Order: sequence, then structure tokens, then C-alpha cells
Amino acid sequence: MNYRPTLLAIAALMAALIAAPSPCAGQDSSAAKSTLRYCEIQAHRLPDLNIPRFGHATLLAGGEVLVVGGHTSGFVPTPTAELWDGREWRILPTTYTHDQALAIALSSGKVLVAGGHQQPLGIGQTFTVELYDPVARAFEGYGCLDRKRVFADAAELDSGHVVISGNWYERDDIELFDGTRQCRHVGSTSQQRTTPIVLPISAHNAVVFSRLDTCAHELDSIVVDRMEGAPFVPPLFRSWRPRHVHVQRRSAYCRIGGGDSEPYQHLITVEDSAGHLAIARITALPATPPAADSAAFALLPTCQPIPMTYEGDSINYFAELIADRAAKRAYLVGIDARNRFYALAVSYAPSLQGAQATMTLYVSQPMPDVVISQPALTSTGDIIIAGGCNAEGNFVPYASVLLLPLGEAAPQSSWLTSHSSLFILAGIFILLLAAAWVVRRLRSSARLQSKPAEEPDSSAQEALADVADPSITEYIRSNKLFRQSDLKVSDVAAQLNLTPRAVSESIKMETGQTFTQFINILRVDYAKALLRQSPAMKIGAAGMDAGFANETSFYRTFKAITGTTPKEWIAMMS
Repeated sequence: MNYRPTLLAIAALMAALIAAPSPCAGQDSSAAKSTLRYCEIQAHRLPDLNIPRFGHATLLAGGEVLVVGGHTSGFVPTPTAELWDGREWRILPTTYTHDQALAIALSSGKVLVAGGHQQPLGIGQTFTVELYDPVARAFEGYGCLDRKRVFADAAELDSGHVVISGNWYERDDIELFDGTRQCRHVGSTSQQRTTPIVLPISAHNAVVFSRLDTCAHELDSIVVDRMEGAPFVPPLFRSWRPRHVHVQRRSAYCRIGGGDSEPYQHLITVEDSAGHLAIARITALPATPPAADSAAFALLPTCQPIPMTYEGDSINYFAELIADRAAKRAYLVGIDARNRFYALAVSYAPSLQGAQATMTLYVSQPMPDVVISQPALTSTGDIIIAGGCNAEGNFVPYASVLLLPLGEAAPQSSWLTSHSSLFILAGIFILLLAAAWVVRRLRSSARLQSKPAEEPDSSAQEALADVADPSITEYIRSNKLFRQSDLKVSDVAAQLNLTPRAVSESIKMETGQTFTQFINILRVDYAKALLRQSPAMKIGAAGMDAGFANETSFYRTFKAITGTTPKEWIAMMS
């Protein structure tokens, strides 16, 4: 067989690699010392919400994405929430309406939702409080705040108590939710605030501050209140101010440490009088007089300033930082006039050791139906943006949902980012390996085609590795890899001589699902087939045979995907 055309094509591809910039390259030569990297990402459109909404909360509850409240078309509050089951959005009723309310995921696993506008058009405030239980997938309304509120925020303390502050055209103060049923007033505030930042600084204390008063006027100075202790003015806030964001703030997303023996730490964005942005690190100090239970406010050392433009377009960072504590990265999400989404990833781990935090700017392709709302982090480390509005305003919210796949976008070593030649050499080496693999694959194919038809295929697994189906999803299905309870994306990638990211992106492109979602759907379908074929089979045994690690995981995933328990599903089938 003549392999020359294939090798010539690979040679042409190598030449193109040398001539073209990498899709994830360092800055141009004018900023050669910078460690900022630019990476292209493929944003994905997920199925739309059932109800267009804005002023809602998007957060993670029981490992699932939950969208709560907000208002729909005509600026009318909606008494609903929606839950993403991996394939579609399921509507859940809420006890009350919660438009521009506070919402916080608690350490108990439940979600506290409180306050919001009382009437359509963003009028008034409410006292209403309810809890979402991710196990029952249901809301329970049971009580009221100490003060009716809207545009408030909250922070959970180690005790399970929740500090609440902030209001809009009504008096502000600090109250405490006791973690069970009651809210009580615990102190006044030195300033009246809307959309405050509320952060725990010790096991029993929290700070509250904002840039705006309850009428959205700029405050002359930024005073920090403590739930316990005297208010103070950090020196940082004399030259930098907390940044005002365009969506409802969720202070809990800013936390990067705290609890047990770990110091309490948070990251927020700040702005100077010239409009430059920076990142501030808020760290609890040791309880040494006179700074007992106070907090240190200082700029985070970064490899360079926050980038404000890309290819000549201004970047509008419309939300506060979102911290991924597992990856030790914080994301700042933005958009430009071309409808491209951005995620500035700040790898803050080096800064905790006295070095500079590194940055990577992820850029999407232009997207249709571009809207903004508070982003949230999924269980796989991706960014999801559900619903929102655009320049048309609050009366025309959207139902579109966007996913920025960042969970497997691993941070790069800073010394590599300014050495583009290394990337080119690495790319050439990889392509040479690819050329050898192609030749091996073609030779294997030729050997297989020359086999007599009646020859038994005693080396089917080896042949499959050499002549793999181009569909990764079909490869997983046909080989029933999902039945391995400990299956990881890296296992599939190793079998196919691919990278884990390539496998994940292929599955996402073909199915619209993450690797975990796809595997769980296959497992549930396989378990259902077993239960149909063998009615006497125990339900738990079917789940284990399908690849689930335990019965609890099987039951929870089965209900999340089908909307019913296995027992209910069997009853429906009979």
C-alpha cells in the first residue's frame, strides 16, 4: 500500500503548525515576559430552560445544577425552579416567588432561599424564606426573615448559622438564620447597603461591606462591618473599591479557604478610579490584639494586570469571581461586542506561597442569543450560564443556557507560557507519533482485510485498538465499558491512544453530555434492559451489574435521569 499521500498530508499539517499560532499560546513578543495565556474553548448550548428568567439564582445542590426564582417575560416573578438532570430541565414549584433574592448552598446539602421582590416590575421586598432539599427535590416554605429584603446576600458560619445583610430602598441591618427555622436581628450596620459582600472570617464571625447604599448611590467611603467587633476601613479601600457587578452577587462563590485548620480566605475584584481591575485577597488574621477577628485586605500578586481587551475588543466582566477550590483556580466571566464569552482563570495557588498567581484567558467563538446572568460552577468544574437578559432589559429575559467546558482545562506551568518554540517542537513530536500511528493503523487494516472470512477473531480487542470506530461513544457502547464501576475518562483515552480532553470533547460534541453524564445514561439504560429481560432480578443487582459502584448511587442517578425510582419505573412498565 502507498502511504505517501498520508505522510505528505501530515507534513503539510506540520508546516501549518509552525506557521500558525497555537490556539493556546502566550502573549505576543511585545509582552514576552508575561505569563498570560490565551486559549480557545468551544462553548456549548445546552437545552433551554422551560421558563425564560432573570433575577434568578444558579447554584449547585446535591451535585445538580439548580436554577431558582427570578422573573419571566413582562417582569413577572415566577414561583418555580428548574433542575438539570443531564438531558433536560425539570420544573419544580417553589412555595414563594423569589426575584433578586439571596440563595446559598448550605453545608447540610440544602439550599436557603430568602427575600426578593414582592410584586412584578421589581417593586417591594418580602420576608419569605424556604429551603430546598436535594434528596426530596422539593422546596419547603416555613418562615420569614427578621426584615423584608431584596438584593441581600449571606454567608454560612461553621456553626451552620447564616449571616444575612443587604437591602434595596429599605433599611438594612445584620440578621442571623439559625440553620433550622428562625431568623433574628443581631446588629445594626454602620452603612446602609445593597448587593453587599458577606464573608466569614472566623468560625463565629463575618464581615459585610459594599460599594453602594440601598438606593444604589456610591458610598463616600467603604466601611467594613463585623457581625462581632467594631467596624473599620481597610487601607486598601482608600485607593481601590469593591467592583459593582451587573448580576446578583453570590459571596459564597468567592471563598478559597476556611474551616478546620485552614485560614479563611476569599478573592474579590476591586476597581480604581481609572477603571482598572485587580483582585483582592481577604484573609482572616490570627486573634492577636488589637486585631482579633479582623480581616486583612490586600491585592493578590498576579503575573500581570487583568486583561481588559482581546483583539481590540473590550471585555465586560459582568460577574464576581467564582472559585474552584478543588482546582485552586478562580474564574472571572465576561463578554465582548462580538458575542464571545471569556473566562479569565486565575491560578491562585502560587500566591498562597508568596509567588504570583498565573492567568489564562479562555475565549469562545461568537454565540447567538447572548445574555448575561450569574454564572455558576458545575460538579465537573465547568461554568454554566442559565437564562438572563441583554440590552433589551428586564422585560425580555431569555431561556438559553451556555456551558463553558473548563473542568478539564488544566492550568499550565508558567515557564512554558513564554516559550512558544517549545510548543511548536512538542507539536511536531506529537505529529510524528501520529504519523507512525497512522501507518501502523493502515498496516493493521490491510492485515485484517487479507484474513479469510472464516478465520476466528481471537485477537478482537487488539484489532479494535488498531482499527477503532471513529465514534468514541459507539466504542464505549459496543465494548460495554460503562459496566466498569471505576471507569474514568483517562481509561477510555488510554485505550484509544487519545488525550482525556479529546475524549470528553468528542462525547460533548456528539451527545451534548459530559463524560460522566453519558456513562450514567448508558448504565441506567443497561439496568432497565436487565430489569425488562429478567423481572425476577433484584433491582440493586441490576444497578451493580450495569456499572454503578453501589445501590445508593444507582437509585439516585436512576431517578435523576428518568424522573422516577427504579421501583416506580418497573410498576409503569408492568
